[in-house]
Amino acid sequence: MTSGFTSLAIKLLRDRSHMGSVLNPTHISSVGIEGGGDYVVLEIRVTQNQATEVRYRCNGCPTTVATCEILATLLEKSDWDKIHLIDESTIRHLLGTPSESKNYVPGFVARILTKLIDQECK
Repeated sequence: MTSGFTSLAIKLLRDRSHMGSVLNPTHISSVGIEGGGDYVVLEIRVTQNQATEVRYRCNGCPTTVATCEILATLLEKSDWDKIHLIDESTIRHLLGTPSESKNYVPGFVARILTKLIDQECK
């Protein structure tokens, strides 16, 4: 299950320190269909142009959880105007190599970020 993961991804998967909800989030985004396979909700509180708290809730496999932890770790304490620098390739680099059947997960989770950026531009 985790043989292709980086040591960071395995640590984050075990810790799951970003799993949960944010009290009074300023930004919420989701991907997938609730109750229909992989589903992720990302909640962020941005204060003074910095992502001060990032949490996620998900329904998915360990690859999905590890990928969400990586994304949340990258986002938390980041300058909000630089989140566009985080992309699928960054997530893949930190995750490692998922099994062939789970290779879609980093792109799936990265779509949350794309949706957040699109919301900011409207």
